[in-house]
Amino acid sequence: MEGAIAWLTNALASLGPGNVIGLIGVTVGVFTAIKGFVEYERAQQWKRGEFLAGEMKEFHANKAIRNALSILDWADRKVELFPDHPNPAERYVLVDDQLLESALTPGKASYADDEAAIRDVIIEFLDALERFEEFVASNLITTKQLRPYLHYWIETLADAEKAGDRTDRVTAILTFIKVHEYTGVLELIRRYGYDDSLRGRIARVGARIRERFTGAKPLAAAK
Repeated sequence: MEGAIAWLTNALASLGPGNVIGLIGVTVGVFTAIKGFVEYERAQQWKRGEFLAGEMKEFHANKAIRNALSILDWADRKVELFPDHPNPAERYVLVDDQLLESALTPGKASYADDEAAIRDVIIEFLDALERFEEFVASNLITTKQLRPYLHYWIETLADAEKAGDRTDRVTAILTFIKVHEYTGVLELIRRYGYDDSLRGRIARVGARIRERFTGAKPLAAAK
C-alpha cells in the first residue's frame, strides 16, 4: 500500500494541473473501493465466525453427538446409550472397538440393542458432518475456520496410519460411511488430506526423493 501511494505521488508531480485533478479523482475512487472491500471482507469473516460458533455450540449440545465423540475418542468407555432405561445400571454400555466394528458392519440381518444405539449416535454425528460440508461447499464457512473444531475428529475417522493396531476400527468406520453414501463426509475428509489417491501421490514423490539421494529404487507399487 505504501508503494502504491509513493507511485501515485510521483505520478501526480509529473503531470500538469488539469491531469492532476482527474488523477486525484481516480485515485480517491480506487482507495475508497479498496477500503470498502477490506471492510466488507472483515465483516464477512466476522459473520462467518459468529455463524460457525453458533453451529459448533449446537453440535456439542447434542447428546447423541457427544456420545459419538466419546465412542470415537476412546478404545473402551462406558457411554450412556439408554438414558431413559428405568434401571440406571442398564443406561450405560461399555463400548470397545469390537462392539463398534460389529455395530457398523453393513448388511447384518439384525443388530443387538446396543449395536443399534451405537449406529444411531454415529449416524447423528455423520449427519452433522454432512451439514458442515454443505456450509463449506456454499462458502458460508471455510475449511480453515472449521479446522480447529473438526480436524481431530476427521483424523480419528480416516487416518489409519495414526490408528496403529486399531486400523480395523478405521476401516469399519470408513466402510460404513461409503456404504451409506455419506458423500459430504467423504468430501470433507478429502479436504483435510485424508484421501487414498493423495496418499499414493505423496508416497510416490517420497520414493523418488529417496531414490535420488540414496540410490535406492522405489518399490514397484510406488512407481
